[in-house]
Amino acid sequence: MDISEKMVGKFNEKVKNQGIPEEEMRAVVADLCADKLDPSLSNPEYNNFDVVVCGFAFHHFENVQLATTRLAERLKPNSGVLLVIDFKPHLPPPDRTANCGGQAHHGGHQHSGHGNRGKSATGLCAQDTVAHGGFSQEDMRKVFEGTGLVEVDFVDVGPNGERGKAITFLGHDDGSGKGVKAEREVFMVKGRRA
Repeated sequence: MDISEKMVGKFNEKVKNQGIPEEEMRAVVADLCADKLDPSLSNPEYNNFDVVVCGFAFHHFENVQLATTRLAERLKPNSGVLLVIDFKPHLPPPDRTANCGGQAHHGGHQHSGHGNRGKSATGLCAQDTVAHGGFSQEDMRKVFEGTGLVEVDFVDVGPNGERGKAITFLGHDDGSGKGVKAEREVFMVKGRRA
């Protein structure tokens, strides 16, 4: 699921190009953090998952607790697992607006599927959608356990799994063709629905 129609289209195109049938894997446009959920999200096909993976999206969620609750509700009771991959706390670069033209934001990863010069259909730059500068283990434990998830566990991600090792993310600048690199420490956290 993604709120961006363009991102869903790109995902579905890549799946199709790999020869995977739509019935087996597809993305849909949906906003699990909306005040009122689309009624179609109550269909059985959007519930009872063994695993839900949320990669590099949590820092975009204004209300992380609500997002976690809505994801956890879709897990199979007593066994479903939520896995989140995101950034540890970090500082933004000195001038966050400098990358507006090229889709890179202070998270360091690239956002494609936004319109001209890195702006979305709403006129926002990718970095304008960033709500959090990363999360500590304590932050995520509180969110996961506050949602009722159990067996919460963390893994540092990086070269050789070494703590404190950053991953380099590549983006683009203002359209001049120059690449932008940002190093960020990354974690994975998982929790099981009780």
